[in-house]
Amino acid sequence: MEIDQSGIERNDLQIEDITGSLRSILSRPDRVVAVPKYLLRWLPVIGPDAFWMVIAFRQARFLNTIPTQRQKAFTACAEEIYRWCGMSRATFWRNLDRPELGWFIERLPQTGWGLNAETGRAKQNPNRYRIQVDIPLTPMDASDLRDFLLHYNFKANPVEALTAALDAPLSDILTYPSPKPSTEQKAQVPRPQTVEDVITDLLTGANVEGDSLDQVREFSIRLGEKILRPLENFQLSWYFLEEWLPRLGSGPAALVALMRSSGYYNPMTGELRDQVWAEGGYEELAQVLGIKRTKTLVEWLPGVLNQGIQKSTLTPKAEQEKERINQLRKNLALFVQRLNYRPGKSGFGYEFKIKLNAEPLIETDELICQVVQRIFVQCQQVDALAYLKKWLNTSDFEELANHAEKGASSGFETLIWDRVPGLRLSNGASSGFETLNPILSSGIETLKQAQVPVLRLFKVLMGLRTLKPLLDSPTSTGEDEPVVEGAAWKLVDLLAINHVSQKKREALLAQGISGTPFVSWLLYAASSRGEAIKDPISVAISKLLENPREGAGGAYDRLAELLDEQLCDLVWDELHLNRPSNRDWRQVMDNAPRHRLRQLAEELGIELPAEESSW
Repeated sequence: MEIDQSGIERNDLQIEDITGSLRSILSRPDRVVAVPKYLLRWLPVIGPDAFWMVIAFRQARFLNTIPTQRQKAFTACAEEIYRWCGMSRATFWRNLDRPELGWFIERLPQTGWGLNAETGRAKQNPNRYRIQVDIPLTPMDASDLRDFLLHYNFKANPVEALTAALDAPLSDILTYPSPKPSTEQKAQVPRPQTVEDVITDLLTGANVEGDSLDQVREFSIRLGEKILRPLENFQLSWYFLEEWLPRLGSGPAALVALMRSSGYYNPMTGELRDQVWAEGGYEELAQVLGIKRTKTLVEWLPGVLNQGIQKSTLTPKAEQEKERINQLRKNLALFVQRLNYRPGKSGFGYEFKIKLNAEPLIETDELICQVVQRIFVQCQQVDALAYLKKWLNTSDFEELANHAEKGASSGFETLIWDRVPGLRLSNGASSGFETLNPILSSGIETLKQAQVPVLRLFKVLMGLRTLKPLLDSPTSTGEDEPVVEGAAWKLVDLLAINHVSQKKREALLAQGISGTPFVSWLLYAASSRGEAIKDPISVAISKLLENPREGAGGAYDRLAELLDEQLCDLVWDELHLNRPSNRDWRQVMDNAPRHRLRQLAEELGIELPAEESSW
């Protein structure tokens, strides 16, 4: 075993590097949903359940539309929506009729019936929705803004009143923290209003005309940006929405979102501000979250002392509720912890610490982490890391993963190990699978006993296949390393594939340009950042004619430097919903529109089956 200059075993370092990436593979921290901070001010009006449904609908719209069509109607199946709000299908449909959703979401008539391609039976087309592009003002904020402008004599001089609003701090215009709605505001029929709508209503009977009217419109837009702050967002990971939201529940999860919106973390610089004071204590938090019962917050985040008198015996129902609360406290403590308190104007203020720099894993994923770490440690102990590395890149591993996926039953994947024949690493007489078999079987058995999805284990292993520490791990098998297939991108071939005119071909080839920057610009056009590009080929050509050797930069250039077979594999995997683990790919191509990915495949010369080319 090799030793580096610091005296640390190199294999140990590689194991540490590999296992350190497990949490990222499971939690996918690069996949996030951006939530406008102003949406939190709606919690007292609509409550936590509707709050998460609004986020779910906004995410469904994001995934089903392009930026220029956000204001238009879109279709989405129920499954595409309730996965983001932590609800079951039945709960989602039950809550969909809540009147509070009318502030944000408009349900449109269905477009009739279609044909289910799998069963051949008729089925209803997906529901159609339309969502407000701009988040409307809460009824309380609309009232506060109206009162502020009237106080500054808006009717007589609108420009002067708007100037005062633009110069004033927000705390002079709106109430902080978010106030409770009055009974009338709570029962108000939803009529979404933006800042411009409020000002337009006030203009009735106001003394304004000509240039002053244009100035009023300009100031209205600026005031709307000041109040709604459209660029001020906080992020929630897909992992939090899909895994933690159902476990925490809408109320506790809203508390986590509220706390996270008050903190700050910069992964590039490491700057972390994770301690927040709630000066109004639990009463303030209950008000901001739209929770009627302050004691509920005390149950979620109890103090160390004064837990109250505990009964010696509990009814079965009370015991079940106690277990639920204890589990909730355990889960919530992974995100929020109460640190300190101090006397305030009314009661006590509390200091909280928020988990910002990493997403905690759910229990099943923690177990998968432990199993994978144990597999690598045991492989290291018997000098089988090289066999594991090679096996993960064979068709045998793909067959096993497919077999696990097809064996789903009883709510979690099953795996009958003996049904996968001939799992050998080479055609020679010597095979490392006999060494790997007991190690892998033990890990799988551990997961099956805990009823943890075995398929998720294989997805993690598939994600580890392309990690540099694993690819660079030394081998001791004495066998030749597999040769990476593929070649560098050739510009002449790419131009021919895309039927570029002879004149432009000659202009590009005369400059001795390689295919790498051309591919870099195609990748940029296919990503979410390039959605405005109508003709990727023309854009790539024009960019290269201006700067022959410069691509789109960063991760786009690094992806373009991959061999053609390697990049084509990434595109193919993405189109087949087998999310590539390449970090550069995840950084720039996550959430890329599927039609642009299919277009990219055609531009790179990837042949798609007929049924896939019509996606």
